Amino acid sequence: MLIRIVRIINGIIRIKRIQDRKNQSLKSRNDLLSIYLDDYFEYSHLFREFLLQNNFAPEVIISEFNKLIDFFTKSGKMKKDDLVEIGKLEYKWISDSNYNKIHSRVLHDNKENISFNDNIYLSYEEAKQNNEQRLFYLGKGKYFHREHDWGTHSTSRSFCGLMGYLEKFGNKEMLNSFKEDLKNILEQDLTISEFLSLINYVWIYLVRYYENENSGLTLEWRVEEYLRVLIVKKFDSFPKVSMETKYEQLTDEWIYQQVSSKFEIIRNRTGIDILSISKKNDIEYIDLKK
Repeated sequence: MLIRIVRIINGIIRIKRIQDRKNQSLKSRNDLLSIYLDDYFEYSHLFREFLLQNNFAPEVIISEFNKLIDFFTKSGKMKKDDLVEIGKLEYKWISDSNYNKIHSRVLHDNKENISFNDNIYLSYEEAKQNNEQRLFYLGKGKYFHREHDWGTHSTSRSFCGLMGYLEKFGNKEMLNSFKEDLKNILEQDLTISEFLSLINYVWIYLVRYYENENSGLTLEWRVEEYLRVLIVKKFDSFPKVSMETKYEQLTDEWIYQQVSSKFEIIRNRTGIDILSISKKNDIEYIDLKK
């Protein structure tokens, strides 16, 4: 309980610090990198807001600094002196104080990656054995894998668990199990955020199969009619929002727009219209709504 209180207090302090920076003038790129290293990985939305208010392009800055961190993380170097040595070749402008923060981030990411590599490929099989598929897909408890940009659950990492199951039991068994899970979870109560997570798995499978010949997926999947009906029913159960309105990120309205955009991306990139159901099922669905 005490640890939780301390974390909450620290969170409030960090948010206050970011908000206090709104009118802070930036003296150099190192100032900006320092703020990124302090705040981005826990409060990405506030860091983005800070960039906007200081007339920076968030995607440009974040992409640049993400690549910088990837460079050091993937170098395999774990000592600060080694990071400084390789950094002088690629990033001559980084200050010593920022190298301390980069070193801490590299240690954190490598620790996370070790855990990821050891456990992620077994996570779906474990969830299936324990009848915890819903927890697995929605990233609850031990199945949660943090997505760096938003701090939400990373469905792409969980999909690695499905690929681990595929490698052990084959694509047919994996796909059949995946479809059964989708059916069962779609028949349960879901928030719009949880619904987006499920659609993300569908999106990952389809786009990987149709666009990446080295994805490891060997079975074509057009999404069966019974699943499309469940998806349409669930999507229609959420309040509709305008696609023209700009909503605050991570709100239900914003997430609804992400779901709608995901269906469009799937249609454009694979030719599969998830929201298209046959006349027969359309009539049956209308009857069910009465």
